[in-house]
Amino acid sequence: MAAPEGECSTSSSSGNSGVVVTDVPPNESETLEGRATAIQEKLDNTYRQIMLLDERIRDLKRLFMRAHKNNKYAFRYNYRMKVSIACSIKMMYYHYANTKVAELERINTQLEEARSTARGTSDGDRV
Repeated sequence: MAAPEGECSTSSSSGNSGVVVTDVPPNESETLEGRATAIQEKLDNTYRQIMLLDERIRDLKRLFMRAHKNNKYAFRYNYRMKVSIACSIKMMYYHYANTKVAELERINTQLEEARSTARGTSDGDRV
C-alpha cells in the first residue's frame, strides 16, 4: 500500500532523487533521533522477550524436577531439551540486545557531538 502523497519523502539514500540538501546537521540529528527511538523500541521488545523466556525456563525447570521426582524418563528428556532450546534463544536475545545497546550508545554520542557543534556554531554567530 502506497503512502499518501503528503507523507512521501523527497530524499533517498541512493542519491537518485535529485534533491540537494544544503542544511545537513538538523536533518542528520533528526535522523539520528529517529534511529535512536527505533533502537530503543527494539530493545524494549527484546527485554520483554527475555523476561517471557525467563518465566518459560522457570516453568520448564519446575516440570523437569517433577518428572525427575516421579522417574518419568521420557518427560525428563523432553523438558531438558526444551530448557536447553529456551536458554539458547534467551542467549541469542542477549547478544542481540548487546549489539543494539552498543549501537544506541554510538548514536547518542553522535547526537551529543552534533548538539555541541550546533551550540558552538550558534554561540559563535551571536558574538
